[in-house]
Amino acid sequence: MEHILLIPCPDDPLPLAFEYQVPKPVFAAPGNPFYPLKQFGETLQLVTAITPENREKVKIAQAKERLVEGYFALENKNEEAFKTALADYTGRMQSIYNDLSKSNLSADAKKAIGEVLGQEAINQNLILEKAQVIASEEQSNTI
Repeated sequence: MEHILLIPCPDDPLPLAFEYQVPKPVFAAPGNPFYPLKQFGETLQLVTAITPENREKVKIAQAKERLVEGYFALENKNEEAFKTALADYTGRMQSIYNDLSKSNLSADAKKAIGEVLGQEAINQNLILEKAQVIASEEQSNTI
């Protein structure tokens, strides 16, 4: 079932229909027998990110992946996996913001990460909006 978000345009009295396709989880979703392999790969990805700036970008991508997994769980009516993924996503994003404020990154690196966060915030908010559309009332309160 596809859901369309209506985004109001200030100059247009009629809302603009915008369809956002939530990506599917990469490689394996929670519950899949290969999910631990995915987690191992993500750990390697983080360890091999050479610069602190790249590590933060990897963390942002991995946080988004948890959100996508949560949406996938919600679509498949797996409430426990949804709650776990959403909590993991929230914790990771909070960690990213905390790390950024106390890191020794250069001003340019902080600016670059801030730009990535700004773009990702838009995508992640669209995923959260779509999740609220298909969520039960209790799940919607969690979002």
